[in-house]
Amino acid sequence: KAYYNDDNFKREHGENEINLWKFYNMLTGANKSSYIDNFLDRSLNVTYLTEGIDRALHGDSTYKWFIE
Repeated sequence: KAYYNDDNFKREHGENEINLWKFYNMLTGANKSSYIDNFLDRSLNVTYLTEGIDRALHGDSTYKWFIE
């Protein structure tokens, strides 16, 4: 919902990089309305996804499929 205007994700003026902390916050923002039995699983999945993207951006070939 309104990802382009989301304060946790939108690009700041002159910013050309992805901020993984903002990316993580955007993904967990959608999870806040989940029931507790799904909340923990979804939060863990978001953490793994964000860590995988970070590793891929830093050259880890195991995770390169995240950004290819």
